Amino acid sequence: MAPYGAFVGGQSLIKQVRACTARSVLALTVTSVLAALLLFLAPAATASPPRSSYGLTVLINDAHSPAVEITLQLDPLVGNGSFAYWAQNMTANVTLGPELAWAADGPAGGMQGQRQSNVSGTAYFNYTAYIAPAVQRNLTTNPDDTVFGSFSALVVYTDNLGDSPWTIVRTVSFALNYVPPPPPPTVALLPAAILGVGSAGAIGAGAYVIRRAKLEELYLMHDSGMLIRHWARDEGSIHDSDIMSGMLTVLQEFVRDTWKSHHDEDAPLEQLRFGSQRVLLARGTHSVLAAVVTGRYLNGLPKKLQLTVQEFERSNASVLADWNGNVDLFPKVDLIGQRFLRTGPRTAA
Repeated sequence: MAPYGAFVGGQSLIKQVRACTARSVLALTVTSVLAALLLFLAPAATASPPRSSYGLTVLINDAHSPAVEITLQLDPLVGNGSFAYWAQNMTANVTLGPELAWAADGPAGGMQGQRQSNVSGTAYFNYTAYIAPAVQRNLTTNPDDTVFGSFSALVVYTDNLGDSPWTIVRTVSFALNYVPPPPPPTVALLPAAILGVGSAGAIGAGAYVIRRAKLEELYLMHDSGMLIRHWARDEGSIHDSDIMSGMLTVLQEFVRDTWKSHHDEDAPLEQLRFGSQRVLLARGTHSVLAAVVTGRYLNGLPKKLQLTVQEFERSNASVLADWNGNVDLFPKVDLIGQRFLRTGPRTAA
């Protein structure tokens, strides 16, 4: 038989355990009641209502230089075209840098704005600027100089009720394409006509050369906009790095803005135009191969670009999905440049 003291101590211990258990149950009950009360009093959580969302693409066409045609293309990024995703108001302002003017003989700089209402899909804002007269004179005197034009675009759009405005700001810099007008005809041109090399022959030969497409540069980019590799046919120009930097900036912005709507290998080939140059974009799942070409007839180039980017994707699928920017993870990537241009890689300026 256990000693009496031990029995009393045991009874005391049992009482302490019961008291502790009762306090714990009471505390748990109070906590549960408070939690339920707070849940009841809290306002019901609601998901964000659907609304318009747009991405901006800036297109430049200076094929009719000194005129520069600027197009702001606003593409819907979400929605099915229903009224909930409309934009009741959309404004677009373009402010020119000092190299451009709104009239062929007008002052440099200035701003022009346009507005659209009840936008339900893709919206376009078209502007025509001109190379400023002073810049034209400078390019005529120094035709080998590379001069960059610039402008900024400000787009503001609302939801379908005209509320909650969203803003997109984009600054664009690009090399000006300008060919000075030819001098007036003189007697010195007559011998050429006598020899049978008249103006018709010269124009015909020039047109033939222009129509033959020539691949000048290749840009291989990740879907994040980061450059993987750049290859160029002509590496001798002292302005190459500046021109490449401007072209790369435009391509990066375009890829980032349009990736949500074109993100697979079955997407159609896209084209951008920069004066006499075109940029062909072949997309993979995680990368884009952009080719800068001059001339009209592409022959089989678009198909070759698409097959190349698909081959690159298949060979590097595990790396591309979570690429961290380390170009050394693509040891055989320079085979692409050798295949098209027979040249080595270049890095961004």
